[in-house]
Amino acid sequence: FLGHDFYRVCGDVFSCHVVDNPDIESEVALLRSVGPDVPQDRIVQLSLLFAELRDLVEAGQLAYPYSTRELVKLVAHAQRFPNDQLEEVAASVFAFDVADSKKRRPLLEVLQRHGIATTEKGVALLEGRTHGDMNLRLDENRDKSKDVTREDNPDGQNPPDMREGGPKHGEWDGQQHTGGNMFAGGSGGTGTAGLGGRWGPYRLDVGQKFVQVPEDKKKGLDEATKRKTQQMADEAYKKRLAEIKMSLKEGEAYAALRDVVATQIQEMKVCLESQEARERERQWLKNQTHGELDDSRLVDGITGCKTIYTRRGEPEGDSFGAVQQHPKRITFVMDISGSMYTFNRIDRRLQRLQEVAAFIFESFSGFEAKYDYRMVGHSGTGPEAERLVEWGRPPRTDKERLAIAKTMEAHAQFCYPGDHTLEATSRAIEELGRQPADERLVLVVSDADLQRYNIDVRKWNQILQKDPGVKAYVILISNNVDEAERIKATLAPGRAHICAEASSLAVTFKQIFKDMLR
Repeated sequence: FLGHDFYRVCGDVFSCHVVDNPDIESEVALLRSVGPDVPQDRIVQLSLLFAELRDLVEAGQLAYPYSTRELVKLVAHAQRFPNDQLEEVAASVFAFDVADSKKRRPLLEVLQRHGIATTEKGVALLEGRTHGDMNLRLDENRDKSKDVTREDNPDGQNPPDMREGGPKHGEWDGQQHTGGNMFAGGSGGTGTAGLGGRWGPYRLDVGQKFVQVPEDKKKGLDEATKRKTQQMADEAYKKRLAEIKMSLKEGEAYAALRDVVATQIQEMKVCLESQEARERERQWLKNQTHGELDDSRLVDGITGCKTIYTRRGEPEGDSFGAVQQHPKRITFVMDISGSMYTFNRIDRRLQRLQEVAAFIFESFSGFEAKYDYRMVGHSGTGPEAERLVEWGRPPRTDKERLAIAKTMEAHAQFCYPGDHTLEATSRAIEELGRQPADERLVLVVSDADLQRYNIDVRKWNQILQKDPGVKAYVILISNNVDEAERIKATLAPGRAHICAEASSLAVTFKQIFKDMLR
């Protein structure tokens, strides 16, 4: 679970044999023994799902290697609870990852391709989500003859028992329900969201007729169910507060940026998670006074040297994997000059810059203890015309992230003409060099429009290498491939990367990180 490389850690003391995941036919036979009463097509469906999940792990798009163990767990659940819906079965394995906004999209896409969580209700069951649509309203022009009033509880004086499964948001059919225990937006009933009832998770006004359950009938709820209703209410309240802070239009605008690079974000997170796991691995420690004899130090041993042994242990000092004393610091230098705005309609360079920003915000979210980043924007106005993100203060909400993306666009539209690429790069390297850090990295994102301003790329190359304690790289996001290739060829090998499409973002960043951290 820590992601340790077994062979690297202790492969030298074992005779290792790799047993691959079983083929579909063998896996289905195994699962049939676990769930003899589970339909054959259901077992095959789950086995094919896990086969694709494993492929995504191999491709680096998912981090957790879903194994036959989890698959056996699902089939055992289906065997024991045959009436549970498929999403409820799958929730025991996938609910935690689906609830993680960073992993949600790629995982949901795979599940839905295999017929799981294809409806809003199915997604809610899979997530274990308890709150439903809070914007329901009764249509005044509905067929009111289909409204339902429970005959034994028309006035709320005889509320029914709680339905199996405890309190729920309730189902919705667009009709008014009075005195029941199944539908949302009812009145005078039990265990669902509505008005005037008892033991529901929260209130929900859909314009229904009001019926009140007497106070003495609201007593008697056990503590476990009471805690569940409170948890549901807290969850719905938190969601509503988030909705209030960001309008629907703003949410859609940022989601559009994020969705373009969603796959790249997931791949980058897998890269960061893998790096974090490797840092916790035990290493071979050389020059030890005890342990196993180091064959490369035999001569030293003959001459009387004592430190000729090697052993497994926690790394010491500044060696790879040591306890990190300071965060790895990264400065992103973003080109928000007028050319970004001017040529955006031709090659979408400004939009791609905003997508890069969203990629950065989302990828590093959750890794704040390991990585601290700063983001500045340069233009003809100045080398630090906009201080977009300060150290230790990354944008934490979609609204804050969208505000930065909008600021970049507005600045590019109204900034002074000119270019400060070299000055911005130099200032970023100098500023970062003064910061305490485990590693220091400067990434300059540029549209490669340097020739127009007679900027000497060779001078830029010198600036990028001015401080050996700061590794500086250039990411060129323009579709002007000829100019980008010229810049790349002039800069030192490995210092420049051409990223003309959002699809290459994760690959580019992973390559830079491998170079930075090796």
